[in-house]
Amino acid sequence: MDKRKQSKLDAHTEQLDEWFGEEELTLAAVRERLAQAGCWVSLARLSDWRINRDWERRREQLLNQIAAGARHCEQLEEQLGKNPPPELEILIKLHRVIILQLSAQMNSNPDAVRWVTTLMKPVMEKVREGSVGA
Repeated sequence: MDKRKQSKLDAHTEQLDEWFGEEELTLAAVRERLAQAGCWVSLARLSDWRINRDWERRREQLLNQIAAGARHCEQLEEQLGKNPPPELEILIKLHRVIILQLSAQMNSNPDAVRWVTTLMKPVMEKVREGSVGA
């Protein structure tokens, strides 16, 4: 539920995205273009709108990534339900694939590789204890 107050700038969202994004215009230049289109706004209000818009876009991107991750988990769990649990060798290969995929992503979070490795630690501890067979 979006509780954000409506803004007269909302009617110009697509154009503002283009001006700030592709054209990389300054706040002053965008304000001038808006004025030419009959929309007068202060630089402070335009700046606030831009900050909020960037936040909304990052939020949407994060939600999409979470949804994609959930779909991948469902697919993996479905496959594991149809097939016996993977042996240690398969888990290690899967770990390597995930590390390679994360490394290949242009905008990947450097901490993601560490997180994946941290998630693999309990498996490796079970191997050392001898409770998981290779």
